[in-house]
Amino acid sequence: MIIRINNRKEGIVEYLKTGKRQDSPYSRDEKDKVISVTGDLDLVDKTIKYINSKKGYKDAYQHITISFTWEDFEKFYDLETDSYDLDKIKEFVDEFISLYLAGYDKSEYGYYAEIHFPKIKIENGKLRLPHIHIILPLLNLISDTKLKPPFFSIKTNDLIQTYLAKKYDLDLPIYHQKPENAPKIKPLSKEGLKRKKLQELLKDIKTEQKLLQFFKDNNLQYRKVETKKNCYYKVINLNGKDINLRGRSMEHLEEIAKFGIVKNLPKRKLSIAEQHAQMSLQELENELREYIKKRIKEIGQRRSKKATAELMKLKGQEQTDNRVQNSISSV
Repeated sequence: MIIRINNRKEGIVEYLKTGKRQDSPYSRDEKDKVISVTGDLDLVDKTIKYINSKKGYKDAYQHITISFTWEDFEKFYDLETDSYDLDKIKEFVDEFISLYLAGYDKSEYGYYAEIHFPKIKIENGKLRLPHIHIILPLLNLISDTKLKPPFFSIKTNDLIQTYLAKKYDLDLPIYHQKPENAPKIKPLSKEGLKRKKLQELLKDIKTEQKLLQFFKDNNLQYRKVETKKNCYYKVINLNGKDINLRGRSMEHLEEIAKFGIVKNLPKRKLSIAEQHAQMSLQELENELREYIKKRIKEIGQRRSKKATAELMKLKGQEQTDNRVQNSISSV
């Protein structure tokens, strides 16, 4: 399960209705079976048009896509009976939004979501997977001001994604199975192969045999540099500067060049995604609670007196004071 978030000004409603894209000749009905999950698409469309005509914000909405593997999607869909657990899908979407917009009251925003089950499963050589589209207009419905979701944060986004994946028993992106052979890279671009890309692809290689197999599988030219002071591999980058497999984030490759294996390096520091993946559901819940408390304080300070008063009228003082529990009631 992978969550992606993009800010946009217009075009999403037409795309959801028609399926029109420059790289696809198919209509929406030809491409997907579409099931509305929650919200009113026409109302969201009117809200986006209102934002663009009256507010002039740079972006009018966020387009959120949640993609699933086929194995993941079976948690929501029974292939034999062609039946969907819409209540469970809606619960999943609503919980994501409540965590993502933690601190805001539910009366302050509106959104629409629909799920696409591909009829055409391969297009332009790419596998099409089940996915959910969510449209979130960037308008605070109480104050008539701009809705401000949290700024992108790898830590926060991954925390929410990992929590939902674990709660609903879905795959984490870092654990997606890879082919048995070494990872493949795209053909070299005109700008040449990037060092950062090689760092990512080679980070888990531990032996010289696997490193050489990687070169072979990807048709990379290389040579081994051996001097009195240094020993390392160099990738001959035909369309750009050669890349020395040494230095920061490639220390293990120097070890491989010297000893044939990773021998003396300290244990690699875990990434944020790896740290979250190793946490229990309870530990993730505890981190989310702290995040929500922080967001409630931030958004509370940001609200105008008028907006706060209007919110009090709608919800009442007691419910407003208990927003931590409301935002994460399902945790």
